[in-house]
Amino acid sequence: MKKKILTIMMTLSLLIVNIGIVFAVTTDVTAPTVNKLTFEESSSLKPGDKVYLNTDMKDDVSGIETVHIWVNRILINNDKYYDNIEEVSQGLEVHFDEEKPYVIIPETYRSGSYYVSEIDMYDKEDNRSWFYTTDQLQYFKEWYDYLSTGTAGAILNEGTTFDSWVDNLTANYEPVRTNISIKFTVEAGTEDTESPLMSSIGEIPETVNYSDSIKFEFKVSDNNHKMDISIGFSNGVGMQKYGFDDTNSSIVDFEYNPYQYQQMGVTYLDYVIITDLYGNTAFYLREGYNGDLAVDYYQGICKVCETLPEIKFEILDDGTLDNTPPTLVDVKINKEKFPIPSFAKIELEATDDKALAEEAYVTFKSGKKELNTILYLEEDGKYRGELNINQYAELGEYKLTDVVISDAAGNGLIYSNYEHKYKEKDLTIDLGFELTSKFKADITTSTISKDLIDIITNAEDDSNIAIDATGNTIIKKEVFEAIKGTNKTIYIESNGIEWIFNGQDIKEPKDIDVSLMVYYDYAYTELDTEKYDGKALILEFAPNGDLPGIATVRIKLDYTLRTYIGEEVYVYYYDNESESTKVFSDVIGKSISLNDNGWFEFKISHNSAYIFTNTKPNEEYIKKEQATIQVNEETPTKEDKKENKSNLKTIIIIVISAVVVIALGIIIFFIIKNKKKNIA
Repeated sequence: MKKKILTIMMTLSLLIVNIGIVFAVTTDVTAPTVNKLTFEESSSLKPGDKVYLNTDMKDDVSGIETVHIWVNRILINNDKYYDNIEEVSQGLEVHFDEEKPYVIIPETYRSGSYYVSEIDMYDKEDNRSWFYTTDQLQYFKEWYDYLSTGTAGAILNEGTTFDSWVDNLTANYEPVRTNISIKFTVEAGTEDTESPLMSSIGEIPETVNYSDSIKFEFKVSDNNHKMDISIGFSNGVGMQKYGFDDTNSSIVDFEYNPYQYQQMGVTYLDYVIITDLYGNTAFYLREGYNGDLAVDYYQGICKVCETLPEIKFEILDDGTLDNTPPTLVDVKINKEKFPIPSFAKIELEATDDKALAEEAYVTFKSGKKELNTILYLEEDGKYRGELNINQYAELGEYKLTDVVISDAAGNGLIYSNYEHKYKEKDLTIDLGFELTSKFKADITTSTISKDLIDIITNAEDDSNIAIDATGNTIIKKEVFEAIKGTNKTIYIESNGIEWIFNGQDIKEPKDIDVSLMVYYDYAYTELDTEKYDGKALILEFAPNGDLPGIATVRIKLDYTLRTYIGEEVYVYYYDNESESTKVFSDVIGKSISLNDNGWFEFKISHNSAYIFTNTKPNEEYIKKEQATIQVNEETPTKEDKKENKSNLKTIIIIVISAVVVIALGIIIFFIIKNKKKNIA
């Protein structure tokens, strides 16, 4: 009997299992990298040539967004760079629209020798990395040596090493030193060395009212016609026009609006700077001007350096002057904690003596990562908007660091809780939130990873694997084959859509496309709007047909879509190919409510078009089917599993205790019975 009781207890103990899944987070905090970069052709290049790259560029999750290659022109071909190079304003943009990345040599490049100096890279989450080539490091070393000796020695602080000096050149990010060296030659480049010219300035009135404007007209010319033109005034106002083409007109005009800049009194025209496509520059500066653009600073750069005649005007107060900026009152956020991804609702209150501007701006920071958004003025006089927290956001505490507000006259203030050059007033509002994830994945990868299948295959059996599909929405058959029959769960995330597949649910592995198109009802040509009375959104999945298995789909609709459709909807499969009048299949069985984090959630096994409506369609068009989809069910997390496990253990202990008590009672009963039998 004792053996039987022990056996029962051991059997019951084996029933304690760890079940459930969690939602993933594909947080991306790592900048892209480049380990190799060479040009397939490096000589006899001409402006307009396409040059393919041999490169090893990688990003861990979100994928590479942009790559900018900075270039210097070598003026004298020798082993010394210092004072013998020219920084080229137009670098090389890397294009990824073909199988192999490439750059195009700009039309503005002169004939001569060039080298790649720096490589600037961003991923899709705005993580930035900056790389120095060996040639640029040589240039920096020569420059450092020059600053460290002779009359220039005082420029460097005592004890400044070469490495610390280089690091200080890029204070906002960490420079990476590479072994990359790329030199190339351009032939038949431009030989344009002539500067653009300004021949006259139109008549300027002596006075202008604060609410009026002045038009400045400059007659300019260049042999290549296209120019960038900048003008500046003694009150600090500057204006620019880029790519002005004098083939259509030789007159370039600027409109100066005093009320836009909140300026009064006598104002001088300080400078006119004209630069053509090839970097030839003309400077026209007011006599006595000693600002940042002083002639002595640009001597040797400008081809034309001339003095402007005195041009001034007086701005008069006509009673419309408004130079009082608004005042920040308060900023609020709807929650203290948010999972990733989600939306945060922001409300801002400000006051002004006349009228507020239509927009305001807020920024939250956590370390070097920041989240910001635009807020819009509503009828009640408060600003409101949403902070979009995407799937790549970094976990942690975020604090409100900057608020930008302005009035209708353009008077603005920048409130900040730390010192920087744009700060105008202390931000005293203590506001923040935490990005958390009880939905954290064990492994994070992406569809652009060459090691995707190996990562999934080698993962432990109970792993939760987050796969970012933003860069490539095709999930290959091999992914589902790698998890089929296992306890692995994959979480596929792309642009506010999350698909969840568990290996136990996979029946028929196949390639699928996890992209999704969302349409307003009036823009969806296949939909007969007479069949329902209300508003609708159509969610058109890629034509995958039957999925490899049941999938949980979570959709984060942006503010505009949620405002249009509402926060409680009815979901139907839309059979637009049906010969029957009953085109709405009631496959869900109940309404879906928007959860606290801005998500709609449901389970499906088939992809086609689904319709979200804020009202039920007319009954005659609804095809009654057995409800097959569960909605807004909380998927248990690992913490939930622990709690469930604990509860299960408690139940089992109670059951075992009851079994033991009963068993002991039976044993005692038979013992007493046998004793009585023996006595008898």
